Amino acid sequence: MKTSTLIAVLLAMLMAGLCPAQNLSQFEGRLKKRPHYHQLQEKQIQAPSTAGFYTPIIRQRTCGTMEADAALRARYPEMGTLEEFENGLQRAIRGYEQEHDARSPQEVITIPVIVHVVHNGQAVGSGPNISRAQVQSQIDALN
Repeated sequence: MKTSTLIAVLLAMLMAGLCPAQNLSQFEGRLKKRPHYHQLQEKQIQAPSTAGFYTPIIRQRTCGTMEADAALRARYPEMGTLEEFENGLQRAIRGYEQEHDARSPQEVITIPVIVHVVHNGQAVGSGPNISRAQVQSQIDALN
């Protein structure tokens, strides 16, 4: 039994060593068609020459939001530039602040609230079945 277990473990380790994890070389045909292929290549560190079975390690993991945004803006020029977007956003913020300042501070906004009390059939006010007064006191505390 010990011998068969040892053989099974050694066989599993051998197979794990011979089956490297995914790396970019497996996907080169598809990746070369994509605009970010060269950026992915630059971010990889080549494995040490003494360790032939290690896969490359990613140097730095970065967010691709800005690259994706730049590609979208290049594809759809009517979107404008980021600077135009920022200027429009700043104008909207200033407009909101002016509108907020113009409102009277005594203005009360009423938000309807529905509270569901989940319980196992206990009487009102006992256990998890809280009373309306308890619910109202908590809403008053929030205000």
